Amino acid sequence: MEFFTNPWVIGIGTGVIVGLILRFVFGVGKPKSKHSQIATATQEKNHSTPPPIPAQGATSDITPTNIKEYLDSLPPLQRDLAAENYKGIKVSWKVHLSSASTLFDRKLHLYMYFSGQFPHKIVTCTVEDPQQYPILRVIKETQVFTVEGEIEEVKDTAIKLKNARFFF
Repeated sequence: MEFFTNPWVIGIGTGVIVGLILRFVFGVGKPKSKHSQIATATQEKNHSTPPPIPAQGATSDITPTNIKEYLDSLPPLQRDLAAENYKGIKVSWKVHLSSASTLFDRKLHLYMYFSGQFPHKIVTCTVEDPQQYPILRVIKETQVFTVEGEIEEVKDTAIKLKNARFFF
């Protein structure tokens, strides 16, 4: 009986019982499951840093691919809000023409592919005065040219530019 009245035995026994309760009831000290390890690794990988946003008025070296990769790394419900941060950034990109259509008011709407990396990101814009760029009527799809403008909108499928200028 002395064994059970010894304070050291009671203290150790109580600690073991508390430890067992913490482990099996609350999960303290349990090894993580494969699923939670994969989820943690995926979250760490997906939270990349956003591409740098340039000073006001400066032309950015950000690419459509940078924008797409960053937005894809975010949870779906955060993408629209993050895309708003790109509005007004001035860009200069090498592109090639995918297709074009004439709008009702004789403006041209262009669909271009960013030609820097794969997968290509579609860049769109409206040409207010198509007569200023007559080469657009005969340009081949494979010809690379430069488009400069301000990002007006970033959507999942395309980046729309405003105040676009072209250099062939």
